[in-house]
Amino acid sequence: MSDAYTAYEHANRNQAEIETSSTCACESPAMVAVVVNPNEGKIRIPDCQSILEVLRLIRRGDPEWADRSVTLCFPGPADVWVLVYPRWENSTPYFDVQYTRDEPPRQALAGLLERYPQCAVLDWSPGRLACIEVLDESLETLAQIIQDVVEAIGGERITAIEAFYEQAGRA
Repeated sequence: MSDAYTAYEHANRNQAEIETSSTCACESPAMVAVVVNPNEGKIRIPDCQSILEVLRLIRRGDPEWADRSVTLCFPGPADVWVLVYPRWENSTPYFDVQYTRDEPPRQALAGLLERYPQCAVLDWSPGRLACIEVLDESLETLAQIIQDVVEAIGGERITAIEAFYEQAGRA
């Protein structure tokens, strides 16, 4: 194990940082969790009242939106977030969703995946996140899938949304 590693693998999107310290008096390294605000350094998108409004802004917005990743936060007891990636014109839309369960998302979301055959779990990190691809060009369908995934994972109806963006790095 390295001296420090990031709990959320995608750079610049840390949900929590885990540090190890080998200076502990005990034989094994001590684990200290430091919770970091996932929206720190991001710019709030005002006046977005729904997932669909945010997706429309991304799709129909100015060209600078092609280089911005957008975080949707759903405040509540579950406090779930979704990260929507730009550049839909070059690839199939996909998003990461906070997924803190140990059960594989293909099992936990089986009913939803049956209802939306255009949906697929691309990858997941146990206890951290799941990456979901949507093979549909309809913003309305994408918004509904995001909502249904968040509600299934969070176990509650979405009543509020906050949106933030971050400028993606360029090579």
